[in-house]
Amino acid sequence: MVASAKRLLDRIVSMQQLPWDIWMGSLILSCVLVFCAFLLMLEEPSGLSGKYDTYRCVWELVRLPQLVLLLGILASVCAEDYIL
Repeated sequence: MVASAKRLLDRIVSMQQLPWDIWMGSLILSCVLVFCAFLLMLEEPSGLSGKYDTYRCVWELVRLPQLVLLLGILASVCAEDYIL
């Protein structure tokens, strides 16, 4: 288990610049989307029960980062294979 984790970390550290930028950009965008969802939930003091539009917006902002990360990882893997 430790050996496979070390191999994975070595592989991540040895990435080329373009795939690294793609991966970090998707990670930053995902964090921003989750933070925006958190701020929208804090904005409503009475909860989201009466505001269906706000609830749907928060729901999508929570689900969208998963897709962004998946596409970012796939794009960085494709870029890494194309460069090598």
